[in-house]
Amino acid sequence: MNDLDLVLSSLADSRMMDRMMLRDIGERESNGIFIRQETVSGVYNVTVQDGTVFCDTSGGVATINLPTAVGVGGRIYLVCDKGNAAANNVTVTPQGGETISGAGSYVISSNYGRVWLQSDGSDWYVIAT
Repeated sequence: MNDLDLVLSSLADSRMMDRMMLRDIGERESNGIFIRQETVSGVYNVTVQDGTVFCDTSGGVATINLPTAVGVGGRIYLVCDKGNAAANNVTVTPQGGETISGAGSYVISSNYGRVWLQSDGSDWYVIAT
C-alpha cells in the first residue's frame, strides 16, 4: 500500500471528509472521490476550492502559499512536483505565524516529490509524503 492509499484509507475509515469538505474541494463519484486540482508554476496561493496542487517547476522554483489553518481543522491539501524539483525546488509556506509540523516551511526537493498537509485548526501538519 502506498502513501496515497494510506491517506485515502484513513479518510474513509475516520470519515474525516464530511459532506461540507467534499462540497468545498470536489464531489463524490460513484467509483470514488473526485478532488479538484490545479497545475501551477511560480508563486501560487492555495484556495479553499483546491485539493491537489501540481507544481510545474520546469521553468524555475515554485512557492505554494497555504491559506490560514485557523478555523479549517481537518482540511487536507496534496502538493506534488511534476518532475523537476531536484533542480527547482517547491517551497510550501503557511500564513503568518503558522507552521508546518513546527517549521516555517516545507521544501520538496526530489523529482515527483509530494506532501499531504492537514490543518488542526491552528497550524498545518505533514501527514504523508
